[in-house]
Amino acid sequence: MRFSRMSKTMNPLQILENIPEGVFAIGQDCRITYFNQKAEEITGYSRQQAVGKTCYEVFRPEICQSTCSIKRSMTTGKESFDHQVNVLDRSNKPLSIRIQTSPLRDDVGAIVGGLQTFHVIDRPNEEVQEELVLFELRKKIGKDRRLTQVLEILPDLAKGDSPVLLQGEPGTGKRLLAKAIHSLSDRAEGPFFHVSCKGRSEESLTKELLGPDLELDDREGPRKKGLLERAHLGTVFMEGIEDLPYPLQVGFFRAMEKGVYLPVGAESAVELDIRLIASTETDLETKVKEGTFRENLYYCLNVFKVYAPPLRERKEDIPFLARDILWQLSLEKGKEVHDIDEKASLVLQDYPFAGNLSELRELLEEAYKAAKGKTLMTRDLPRRLIGEGRSGGGSREAQTRGGEDPSNQEKEAILAVLVRNQWSRKRAAQELGMDRTTLWRKMKRMGLDYTTPPDKNREEPKETG
Repeated sequence: MRFSRMSKTMNPLQILENIPEGVFAIGQDCRITYFNQKAEEITGYSRQQAVGKTCYEVFRPEICQSTCSIKRSMTTGKESFDHQVNVLDRSNKPLSIRIQTSPLRDDVGAIVGGLQTFHVIDRPNEEVQEELVLFELRKKIGKDRRLTQVLEILPDLAKGDSPVLLQGEPGTGKRLLAKAIHSLSDRAEGPFFHVSCKGRSEESLTKELLGPDLELDDREGPRKKGLLERAHLGTVFMEGIEDLPYPLQVGFFRAMEKGVYLPVGAESAVELDIRLIASTETDLETKVKEGTFRENLYYCLNVFKVYAPPLRERKEDIPFLARDILWQLSLEKGKEVHDIDEKASLVLQDYPFAGNLSELRELLEEAYKAAKGKTLMTRDLPRRLIGEGRSGGGSREAQTRGGEDPSNQEKEAILAVLVRNQWSRKRAAQELGMDRTTLWRKMKRMGLDYTTPPDKNREEPKETG
């Protein structure tokens, strides 16, 4: 697209301000130089917030920056049409947009930047809706290969109506998984209720699930419906079901089995048509053997099990999640901290995170307050991460745990995956659950040159990544 001289009544910027699509322009450095009014409406960002940022920072898409359409248009000099991209708006809501890109030329035809127009897909089909749900989930809980395997089966699992049991430590994203299953199911238009069983008394849970006893509560007025009655045709997520009192386990299983139950204060039985999703942090089979959990309810839940791995077992997700959390904090608090230094990233990756995603956010909130620049440094991290009095790197205990430097362990793991994939960075990055650019940086730092594999006797495969 070329901007040429126009009459005073046909100012190009006035035209761009009034078209019904979002428009933004970037310079050669990929930073936004123009952001129109419709782009503000769609994304929730003002132009003051957007201008000067990279389009990747503002839209936070899943596509790698190396495959960016607008960047490709700037390189090839060609336009691209009708690409679908999933992005997040300022409130972290996922949007599916269609984009068109073109090179931006000056008066003599030289490419000086790129232009992108976009609009939201208002009525996404089932496939696009599914992509949006999984896109949002990856942004919030991670995308390493173990989680990818879980997410691959989630749409098919959601289409059924059988109970689902989610297993994992506190803070691993089980509630987000439950919400995603509901959103992908045929019950998506129905209600979704979350019930925490942790530390709750039988009386409290009975009142919440079945409704209050009006006579005992000495209240007047119409009968108040319990949660199970209000959840009809929807989904109920019972967090920490191992703490559900035994008498309620009995009544709950019977209600699930028969499809009817008698709410407190009701004169007749009502239908129970819900999808049950439960979570547990313990081994329910052990609870059954101990006699504290109903065997029939356990087998009812044991049909489909989904395991949410802890954060310490998927270290490559930590920098990805940390940057997204820092971006959210920047939007909420006003101070811009959008990136994380590589050394600080390694310290975070070495931390055990007993509280998983919840603890990661808490630690980053502390670090965000201490940050002096737009990049989070090791000095900004809470002392309990880096060891008392240390100014960088992991603690000595962390570095020598298991008798080996964690960086050497990571190098060996990456080397094994590269060899297994014949040194294809593309396939290796997919198996490791990281971007190819991240893998390339790590290989460079570790001295792993993909052009000279360790086995000099075998034929060098062509790089397909």
